[in-house]
Amino acid sequence: MDRICLNINPSQGYVEQGSWKFKAYGESVSGTEEYTFNVYQH
Repeated sequence: MDRICLNINPSQGYVEQGSWKFKAYGESVSGTEEYTFNVYQH
């Protein structure tokens, strides 16, 4: 299982609630992958 680490550092001190969309690109990819997000507050 591969992992993609993403840090979001909001300038206003909070992150807007709602739906977020993302795109992941790779060098040699075919088909589709499903992703699961785990959210941690620092």
